[in-house]
Amino acid sequence: MVTNQYKDVRNLDASYNIENAQLDNCFIVGDIILNDYLYSQFIYDYGLGNSTFIRVADIKSYESVTLYDILYNSDINKVFVVIDNTRNISIPESDRTISLKEFSHAGEYEYNGVLYWVLFNDSVTVENFYSDNTLVITSIN
Repeated sequence: MVTNQYKDVRNLDASYNIENAQLDNCFIVGDIILNDYLYSQFIYDYGLGNSTFIRVADIKSYESVTLYDILYNSDINKVFVVIDNTRNISIPESDRTISLKEFSHAGEYEYNGVLYWVLFNDSVTVENFYSDNTLVITSIN
């Protein structure tokens, strides 16, 4: 598991954008998908029960980015995600925060004909797809 190649999200420039995400070797999602092999590697390592890490950059526009630092810790079988919305200008300023969430599982879930990468507790259902139980990272098809 390599996490030391990434700077702590709290230390990234306020102007962090798609070029920075490319240089950081992030899995980039949004209007374009770049470095999707990183997602495949994360899911592969997770499936083997190996600790693994990925940084996802959700690019809303050139100046609007949400970062997800996702760490699976195999020692305690938990998935941790740091969500950095501080550069997401598409949400109210009061919601532009950095938060930490913990989940029991990572996986894929099909909802309304679209396959999503989700982090979740217990199980994912139609009823709890948009709830605190489930965090949708991105569509993957």
